[in-house]
Amino acid sequence: MKVKIISDSTCDLSPQLIQKYDISIVPLYVVLGDVSAKDGIEATPEDIYKYVDETGKLPKTSAPNVDDFAAEFKKWRDLDYEVVHLNISSDFSSSYLNACAAADEVGGVEVVDTRNLSTGSGLVVLHAAEMAQKGASAKEIAEECRDLTGRVEASFVVDSIDY
Repeated sequence: MKVKIISDSTCDLSPQLIQKYDISIVPLYVVLGDVSAKDGIEATPEDIYKYVDETGKLPKTSAPNVDDFAAEFKKWRDLDYEVVHLNISSDFSSSYLNACAAADEVGGVEVVDTRNLSTGSGLVVLHAAEMAQKGASAKEIAEECRDLTGRVEASFVVDSIDY
């Protein structure tokens, strides 16, 4: 059976990698003042930088809801795919719990808590996508990625500490 790899928008993979590995993305929501927009679709990084520069306020995020995840999972299950969804750390967002609830509702979905975000999560997503391309099952991918999450660390450097 074919395996579809899905992640949330916090994995920060480039559009080129998303296309190369045919990864589906469920966006988180970015809240800019009183406007809630889908990360990477309705709100770009440039929009976020502009908001911060103009208001001096940091944006907030909110997790995709259960229905957001269920719709994406169901789309691929209806096409006879097994699904592996890799999610931002449950320590940072309720997104993981919502994905698990949607997986229970839809069935045939493995949910992996990457225990990371940004490039740390992205590395695990890429590994899953490579395994899927090599013909691994959803269960094999999920098990290996769950093991891998304990060995992935990411760090970053900021240009300014103004915020």
